[in-house]
Amino acid sequence: MENQDDDATGYFMKKPTHALRHCSCQLWMRRLGVGAMALVAKIGDWNTVDECIASYGEISEEDTVSEMQRLMNKKNQGINF
Repeated sequence: MENQDDDATGYFMKKPTHALRHCSCQLWMRRLGVGAMALVAKIGDWNTVDECIASYGEISEEDTVSEMQRLMNKKNQGINF
C-alpha cells in the first residue's frame, strides 16, 4: 500500500497543471501578502478568496503576523487604512 507522500506525488505527476496552480497560489500569497488575497484569487481565476484559501493554500501564522505588523507600521506612519 502506498503512503500518503506517494499518493500526493502520484497525483501531481498525473496533473502537473494542478500542481503549478497550487504552487502559484502559495507563491502569490507569500509575495503579495495576506492583504492581497482578493488579487491572488483574481489572478488564479478562483471564484472567491475563501475557495482560493481552502483549496490551494492556507495563510500561515507567520505570514498573518507579518501582515499585521506591516499594517500596524503603516498606521504608525500616518497612513490611514
